[in-house]
Amino acid sequence: MSEKQLNEEEPDNETAPADPQLEELVAYLDGELLPEDAAQLEQQLAGNQDLRRSADKLDRTWKMLDAMEDAAAGADFATRTLDSIQVLSSAAALTQETTSSIRDVFRSVAPAGLVLWTLAGFLGTTGGILAYRISSTTDISASDAALLENLDLLQNYSDMRPLPDLEFLRQLHEIPLTTVQEQQE
Repeated sequence: MSEKQLNEEEPDNETAPADPQLEELVAYLDGELLPEDAAQLEQQLAGNQDLRRSADKLDRTWKMLDAMEDAAAGADFATRTLDSIQVLSSAAALTQETTSSIRDVFRSVAPAGLVLWTLAGFLGTTGGILAYRISSTTDISASDAALLENLDLLQNYSDMRPLPDLEFLRQLHEIPLTTVQEQQE
């Protein structure tokens, strides 16, 4: 990178204010606004309760930060930090080596595993088909046999009408079969 590129770094998105109004509030609380801009913002604060609440929160936050003591790092802070980074780097390198070794094992075993899974799938499917064929040739229960015998009746049940009464059946029984056949022709 050139020196010009290093000096023109983009602002950090995590620390940059989220919107222009918040940026203006921060500048107002820091006393960085021009007098006419400060007067205009004060008018907005007088008329906008949400904006006033945001300004109060920011002001309280700054006062709390000012009240806190400055934290001082110990003399060995830099050494401990660098040691921690070195340990983490070593652990990351070890993890990467282990991951690479595991990948190599899977790459060499993968073709054999694929063949085994394919064979297991084939055997499972064949076993299922055979079990189905064996179970379909077993004896039919008596209730299933009765249903199969009356299948035509059951399928046409919705087309059937209720009989008016028992007398109708008696009259139907007295009609000779030949008369019914002649009427159908």
